[in-house]
Amino acid sequence: TIRAEHEAGAMRNRAPIASGNAVESMTDRGDNDFKEVYEKELRKLRDLLWAKDIAFVFVTYPGHEAMKGHERAAAAVQWAANAAADLGIPTVDLSAPLRRRLTPSAVYLLPWDAHPSGRGHAVAASALSAHLLELEAIRNACDHQRAGTPSRLRQDGNH
Repeated sequence: TIRAEHEAGAMRNRAPIASGNAVESMTDRGDNDFKEVYEKELRKLRDLLWAKDIAFVFVTYPGHEAMKGHERAAAAVQWAANAAADLGIPTVDLSAPLRRRLTPSAVYLLPWDAHPSGRGHAVAASALSAHLLELEAIRNACDHQRAGTPSRLRQDGNH
């Protein structure tokens, strides 16, 4: 993530940076323009990273509204995950693992805060590592890394 942010530094001021709460609020406003811009900028980020042979995975961490079962907020998180997956970006939605293992109030530092608690981070790390290890593209990227050859991480495993 840090490397991707550094490499994409030129886009930092133009790209919408959306946490779970920002994506959730876009549907509360019915902001289709935001969705179009988000998809466009996500595509630019994907293209920039892939052009530089930088692998990345899109991860959705639901905001407190989605975790509490608010339908529009949960739909927004799903929309973001689908938008990335539709662009061929490997995507992991942490909503289900967090719901299975923690109460909504235990996921965050504060009940209305989008910052994960230690327990939220632990569940996310466990779920994310399990998903990453299942991706053929990750295994291929690791093989390229060991061999010292560049690799592009895509959902379909193609390089």
